[in-house]
Amino acid sequence: MSEPHRAEPGEPPASSRRLLTAADLAARRQVPELHVYRLTRRGVLPVVRLGRYSRDRADALEAWELGGGMSEH
Repeated sequence: MSEPHRAEPGEPPASSRRLLTAADLAARRQVPELHVYRLTRRGVLPVVRLGRYSRDRADALEAWELGGGMSEH
């Protein structure tokens, strides 16, 4: 059995590296899940691709929001 990942100095805590589903993100941002899918398809939200699935990294979304995000075209 492998040891759990240990954070390097300066690395964000594991809780912020968490991957969120569209449902998680929709609930967190109080928007419809369909809106999250739409923004993901348009490339507006920063996502991690896992084959045909995409997940949102909590730390990347927080950085994106702090940077002002991107307006939807």
